Amino acid sequence: LERRLAPDIECEESIYAYDLDEASAAMSLGGASVAASIVSHAADASTSASIAAAAAGASVLCLDCRSFEQYSDSHVRGARHYDLAQLSHSTNHFPKELYFFRGPAGGDKLIVLYDADGKGLDEAANAFVQRGIENTYVLSGGFHGVCVRCPHI
Repeated sequence: LERRLAPDIECEESIYAYDLDEASAAMSLGGASVAASIVSHAADASTSASIAAAAAGASVLCLDCRSFEQYSDSHVRGARHYDLAQLSHSTNHFPKELYFFRGPAGGDKLIVLYDADGKGLDEAANAFVQRGIENTYVLSGGFHGVCVRCPHI
């Protein structure tokens, strides 16, 4: 995983590309609604960046299945938050960039799920595979394992 994510480590996530001056200017101009639109725009940019990365040949999509608060505090660089409650819906509520990374098991593209410790995602990974996302893998050790083995990611 570290080797496959190496090119992404040098890139900055788009949500962090907004500096404090832009956010404070937005707050002074229009209050919370403008700031919310910046956050919304940043989220859209993040999705667009993930799709662009997939089209450009990126090979790993990491989905953070922890709570959004934990994801907001820290996450694997380039990872997207995925709420496992979406799997219980009758329709597929997968992020749209997931379809760009979908492929056969053992192929050149990977979809990696992780939670805090890597122990609670077997059922979720099986649901992904049953819905046609065969190249789904669970990160052994979860986020804590990544922090220990590869702290720079």
